[in-house]
Amino acid sequence: SRDYRSDSIYGAIIPRVIPAGTVTRRAVESTWLIASNPREDRVGSELKAMIRAPPGYSLVGADVDSQELWIAAVLGDANFAGIHGSTAFGWMTLQGSKSDGTDLHSTTASTIGISRDHAKVFNYGRIYGAGQRFAERLLLQFNHRLTDKEAKMKAETLYGKTKGTVKYKLSDYGYQVADKIGRLHDVDENGCVEPKVYWELARKAHRARGNKLKKSIECGRVWQGGR
Repeated sequence: SRDYRSDSIYGAIIPRVIPAGTVTRRAVESTWLIASNPREDRVGSELKAMIRAPPGYSLVGADVDSQELWIAAVLGDANFAGIHGSTAFGWMTLQGSKSDGTDLHSTTASTIGISRDHAKVFNYGRIYGAGQRFAERLLLQFNHRLTDKEAKMKAETLYGKTKGTVKYKLSDYGYQVADKIGRLHDVDENGCVEPKVYWELARKAHRARGNKLKKSIECGRVWQGGR
C-alpha cells in the first residue's frame, strides 16, 4: 500500500476467540472484537474506536438482523405446516417492519412499556427457554422504581398477550363446587377458570364428603389468548 511507511510502528492484537462461548452459542473474545459500539453514556466504549486497520487493510463488520428469530421461525413453521409464515411467530417475522414499529421487538416493547433494546433481551431470553420469572427480574433491573408486584403484573401481561394462558373448563360438578364456595364470579363466559381458582376448587372437591367417586371438576384444559 502507498500509505505504508517502514519507519512507522504497527502493532497487532491477537484475538482470543472462544467459539460457542455463551449460552446462545455465540463466540466470546476478551480483548476488543465483541466490545460494544461507542456510546456517550457508556464509559470505556470509546476504546473500540481507537483500533485502526494497517495501511492496505480494512476492518469489516457484519450483523445478521434477527438471526435467531429467523431460525426459530423457520423451525417452528416447518414443524407446524411446512410453510414459512404459517405460525404467528413466523408471520410476524415475515411481515414485521422495524421502521413501522410492527416487528417483534417493537411489539414487545409497546406491550409492556419498555425500550426496544430491552425488549430484545426479553425475546431472545424466551427463545432460549427463559420463563416469566426471568422477565420479572429483567423488569426490576431495567426500572428500579418498579415494585415486585408491578413487575409481576407486567410480565403476566406480556406472556398473556403473546403466549396466551392455560385455563380449565369446569364440569357440572365443578360448577357445583364453585357455587358452593362462592367462586362463580371467577368463571368466564366460556365456563373456564384460571389455574389458581382451579386448584382451590380441586382441594375443596377432594375434601368433600359426598365426593366418594372422586368426580372430576374439569372437562380439560384450554388455551386462551396469545398471538
